[in-house]
Amino acid sequence: MPFLQTAAIGALGGILFTVLHLPIPWLLGPMLAVMVSARLLPFNLQWDKRMRNAGLIVIGYVIGRSLTPTALAEIFSQFWLMLVFTASLVALCIGIAYMITKLSGLDFKTALLGTIPGGMTQALVMAEETEGVDVAIVTMTQTVRLLIIICSVPIIVAVMPSEPLTVTEEIFHFTPSFVGYMLAATIAALLAAHFRFPTAYLIGPALITVILQLILPSEPMPAPIIHVAQLAMGVSVGLMLKPSEGKQKGALLYALLSGSILFVAASLLALLFYQLTDASAATSLLALVPGGLDQLGMVAHAVGADLPLVSGYQIFRLFFVLLIVPFIMRAIFNHIDNSHTST
Repeated sequence: MPFLQTAAIGALGGILFTVLHLPIPWLLGPMLAVMVSARLLPFNLQWDKRMRNAGLIVIGYVIGRSLTPTALAEIFSQFWLMLVFTASLVALCIGIAYMITKLSGLDFKTALLGTIPGGMTQALVMAEETEGVDVAIVTMTQTVRLLIIICSVPIIVAVMPSEPLTVTEEIFHFTPSFVGYMLAATIAALLAAHFRFPTAYLIGPALITVILQLILPSEPMPAPIIHVAQLAMGVSVGLMLKPSEGKQKGALLYALLSGSILFVAASLLALLFYQLTDASAATSLLALVPGGLDQLGMVAHAVGADLPLVSGYQIFRLFFVLLIVPFIMRAIFNHIDNSHTST
């Protein structure tokens, strides 16, 4: 069965990365193993979307549990800092798109939609709805950007100097309240998906966990379950990043160039954030780099970064890009169209 073959390849990748002591083994191992196998093996690899969604529910619970009242107060106290850094990242993306346009002759609308640091789904929907945009190039650019970030960030964070943490190891107990949390997280995920929340299967469980832990004790998620969730996510991302046939070499060059420049620019912003705040270098990078909340949340949890702060910044950026950036882009596109019409 294709599903079992895919699961076995992902598990082998996780085991190999664990044996080699590579960073985030149960995320990066399955992801790279499946991505390479999809290219080299003669059979078709498949993955059930429900496995990915189940993994997101687990990660959502872990993130929500970290968002204690104290952590939330710290996040809200940095609202203006979040706004400034998020707006700066979006402005950098616009500048990078303009530079790519001048260097390559690529249409500015296509370059901007390929560079903007939102979710891939949102970018592709806007690309399909915007006249004159090359959807294939937008898809490749967003995919390559995601690949650069997912592969680079865990390795960079793993080699960063870290301060010793005094963390009390929590012991999992299978309690009725834990069962209640899992049921509530699943229901919240389904409701969030029904109402079309962004990253619904992660945001829904995170929100309900934040609320429930005000009145009910919560249990730490067992490490084996987190590893399975990481495997489910890694396999899903690996299949999504499977190289597509028939893409132009020029499109790949644009994607590599814009993705690399964006990653460097975001890293410089993270360095500034590190200098201005008392956050660690790893936390600063994970909070500012434009990746997915699910993948970066797992990395933050695995390396001992400040998960609430990372989640807060990534969630803020997600909603900023979803709610504010479309209006900015429409205004830019209308200005371009009006300029072309007047000339």
